[in-house]
Amino acid sequence: MEHASPQQLQNVLVGKIEAIAELTERLVEEESPTSAGEGVAAVLALFEKRLRAIGFVTRSIDVGLLAPVLDAVLEFGPGPTVLVLGHADTVWPSGTAVDWHFARANGRWSGPGVGDMKACLVLAAAALEALLEVAPPNAGSVRFLVIPDEEAGSAASRQIIEEAASTAAACLTLEAARPNGGLVTSRGAVGAMHLETFGVACHVTDPGPHQDALVPLITVAAALPELSHDGAVAHVGVLAAGSARQVVPESAEAWIDLRAETTEAGEQLAAAVADSLAQACAVEGVEFVVTGGVTRPAFPRTPGTGELYDRAVAVATALDISLAEVAERGGSDASFAAALGVPTLDGLGPICHGSCSREEWIEEDSLAVYGAIFADLVQSVLAGALCASAKP
Repeated sequence: MEHASPQQLQNVLVGKIEAIAELTERLVEEESPTSAGEGVAAVLALFEKRLRAIGFVTRSIDVGLLAPVLDAVLEFGPGPTVLVLGHADTVWPSGTAVDWHFARANGRWSGPGVGDMKACLVLAAAALEALLEVAPPNAGSVRFLVIPDEEAGSAASRQIIEEAASTAAACLTLEAARPNGGLVTSRGAVGAMHLETFGVACHVTDPGPHQDALVPLITVAAALPELSHDGAVAHVGVLAAGSARQVVPESAEAWIDLRAETTEAGEQLAAAVADSLAQACAVEGVEFVVTGGVTRPAFPRTPGTGELYDRAVAVATALDISLAEVAERGGSDASFAAALGVPTLDGLGPICHGSCSREEWIEEDSLAVYGAIFADLVQSVLAGALCASAKP
């Protein structure tokens, strides 16, 4: 099989920048917070049309949400499968694009979700198209999953991702490259817990003892620094209770974020939080419910991941740029594949600054370079030059 050079891929992608910008703008202007299923579905439909134009065979997989998983496959023949992971949802609520439109100026593209990850999706499609134009593979297949609920933890889509990963030789994930040019070769475990407590409402002047639903959650929040250690951290992001100033809260809830270096450490931390709540509720005579735990397993750096990263560095060097290796504390869908032992590399979108903030923007000059890296990794895995020892 003919092998396209990094320079060939980059040159073709430079010629596609205007088309990439046009579709990125359409996707950015189509608002798609996870909760707005219609918007997510609209983004998926637009991107599905783009993949079909390249030659992908597509289908929608119902996962019980308003928007499905987009499953697209491009077959070249017998051989390894490259799994590509992306997502259509963003963190931005509906209405954000009313006063924050897609903008392109001074080498910067900005707009809600431009880097996380609408430009990343469009770039991946363009990179695959460039590969087909320069050196079409003659073996293997590319399976492209676009997820509707990644920003919410991918609970509905996780099984689909893991099933696809179980037959893949490698997984390439399209979160944006870091501001230092970094690619992600490992991630910690991530979790989310929802704590609910139920007491008895009464006026604060009524004789006690009060069954105050808020007190146990305050106790747990105060204990979190002691429960957090050795890189495992629990943090209360939302704490809500009460109906009136002079009324003892009848119910209360807390959302807790969990971070840990390993899946096991994350599970131990979640168990410690639940145990702390049980003890506090026993003292106060309050009922409780705990849901959640580790939602994304740790993404370990394996020899297969190292092989992918080393190839990316070689391509970057040929294109006169340098890469950085990043161990990330945040989660992504890459973690589901990596936890199964599949060689996985993340951060293969363009360089993004200020992700998930009003300052979010991507570097236009990084598009052709990172697209070439992505396309080269795809062709190398399909040709058996990378991850050949992976066992699908």
